[in-house]
Order: sequence, then C-alpha cells, then structure tokens
Amino acid sequence: MITLIFVALCCLSMFGLIFIATTILYSKKLNTHPQPMIAYICIAEACMSWNALIQVLNPVYVICYLNSFKILGYTLFKTSPGDWQDLANAQCMGNMIFYSYFQLISLTLNLCLCVDLILTIYDPFSPAYRRTKFYYIFCGTASFLLVMVIFGIGAKQDN
Repeated sequence: MITLIFVALCCLSMFGLIFIATTILYSKKLNTHPQPMIAYICIAEACMSWNALIQVLNPVYVICYLNSFKILGYTLFKTSPGDWQDLANAQCMGNMIFYSYFQLISLTLNLCLCVDLILTIYDPFSPAYRRTKFYYIFCGTASFLLVMVIFGIGAKQDN
C-alpha cells in the first residue's frame, strides 16, 4: 500500500515538474533569464524522480518485466542469452548512476542560481546571458566528474 502511494505521488510530481518546465520553455514571457534555469532544474528533478521510482519498485523487477536487457542484448551488443545477466546488472548500475547524475545536476543548477542571485545583487546592470553558458557548462562537467569519481572509487573498493 505504501509503495502504491509512493508511485502515485512520484507520478504526480513528475507530471507537475514537466508541466512547469514546458510552460517556462514554451512561453515567450517566461523565457527570461532565471526561468530557463528553473525549467532545467525541473527537468533534472523529474528525471531523478523517475530513477527513484524505478529504484523503489526494484530495478531488477522492472528490467525483467520490460525485458529491456533482451532488447539491449539483441540490438546493441549482439550477445548470447547466457550474457543477459550481465546486461541486467549493468542496467541496475546505470539506474543508480543516472539517479546520482540528475541529483547532482539539480544541486549544481540550484547552486548556480544562488550564485547568480548574489552576482546580480552586487552588479545589477551586468547582463545575465553572459554568465548562463558558464553555469550550464559547469553543471554538466562537475556533475559528470563527481559521478565518475563516486562510482569509480566504489568500483575500486569492490575489487
């Protein structure tokens, strides 16, 4: 029962986040400086909610129910049915990696939003569009590097 309530809340949350993001990105009036960053935060949060939902529902169950490891085995990797367990394990690990990545994207975008508010207070006439490309580059690379460090260290400790 609790899992069903969590699934319902997660789906409503994802629907709300995607609705906010599309409203911001497709409205000309709302497409000024801090709002697109808020829309990208909403998209990252929706992706993180999806991965959290898969994690709560047990990724092995979802992967086996959808037979996605067979689809990957037949199409991308052209593996035999004996190697499908490795593909299922890789998809479980991929779910954890993407959950961490989208969580870090959301956190770094929020950090950049706060830094931008502080910079705007100190220099209100500086155009914000000059800084936003650096924010997006920083968020993507910092999150990617942090995920590589986190899961790279975890892989070394397992061996």
